[in-house]
Amino acid sequence: MQKSEIEHIEGIQRGDRSMMQEVYELYRRKMFGICARYSDNKEEAADYLHDGFLKVFTEFGKFKKGAPLEAWIATVIRNNTINQIRKKIRISETPFDDETSRNKNDDIDDDEQEHWMQNITSEEVLYYMEMLSAKYRLILNMYAIDGMTHKEIAQQTGMSEGTSKSQLSRARVKLIQIIRTDLQKKSEVKTLKPTRTQNKAVYYEQIR
Repeated sequence: MQKSEIEHIEGIQRGDRSMMQEVYELYRRKMFGICARYSDNKEEAADYLHDGFLKVFTEFGKFKKGAPLEAWIATVIRNNTINQIRKKIRISETPFDDETSRNKNDDIDDDEQEHWMQNITSEEVLYYMEMLSAKYRLILNMYAIDGMTHKEIAQQTGMSEGTSKSQLSRARVKLIQIIRTDLQKKSEVKTLKPTRTQNKAVYYEQIR
């Protein structure tokens, strides 16, 4: 039978490996979802998940009594994932994708952003976010999905608050460009695809 949260906390505190395994199995799917949002692929997400839980168990002394266990685990794993990605892409040392070549044609106003976002589900938003570069995906996840402030983003990434704000805006534009391009392409395919009646008409014309 599954133990209570208090039993899980006490078990981890005394180093009970069976209790740690139970906690891992209980939360791993949700935590993998967090890692996957930030990662380039499933293999990378699995590595972040493993490292994150290792940090959870080795640094459990930082857990504050009374805090929700799941929320604390999620924060530790998310922060560890962000830190790993920050090191990998050296976010504070290199510019964002094509930011130096930005032009007015790249801009998408609020009305157009709202138009395209109304045509997709939250699951589809995550799908399109996977197509962004690691830096844009990182800042969108931190701000739009995980609700972090620009100050918190700056503290965790090493960029300034001003840079965080400007690159969030740029990341949103890139995301909308991806969504717009894909939905327009799908719309064109749907329009061009012949109906069953049209197919019959072509067939009868060919055999006449």
